[in-house]
Amino acid sequence: MMIALMALALGAAAPQASVQAPTPMTEVLYDRMPTRREVVEAYPSRAWNHRASGMAVISCAVTADGRLSDCLAKSEDPSGEGFAAAALRLAPRFRIKPAHEGQSIAGGRIEVPVRFLMPPTS
Repeated sequence: MMIALMALALGAAAPQASVQAPTPMTEVLYDRMPTRREVVEAYPSRAWNHRASGMAVISCAVTADGRLSDCLAKSEDPSGEGFAAAALRLAPRFRIKPAHEGQSIAGGRIEVPVRFLMPPTS
């Protein structure tokens, strides 16, 4: 009985987690992505000199014609190599299908992962 009371007391003292409504997920389809040449041109020079690969995630609004606007850097890995800034420079090169399967993402925000892979040496 003592154990049951302790468990009840501990359970009552536990903080309550707030429940958030799930964010609706819509598949994002790309009409256009940056070309290899565009990625190489945007590659951060510091990372290029270190022969470092990396990635960044940017958060952008989607316009009615599928362009990305109002983009913000969310993350980069490894940090300090300039991948977030490079991803932001590539944002104008993306085109998104603003509607898919009856769901419109125009006017909404999406997260866009951008991977930078160092080309192999020859």
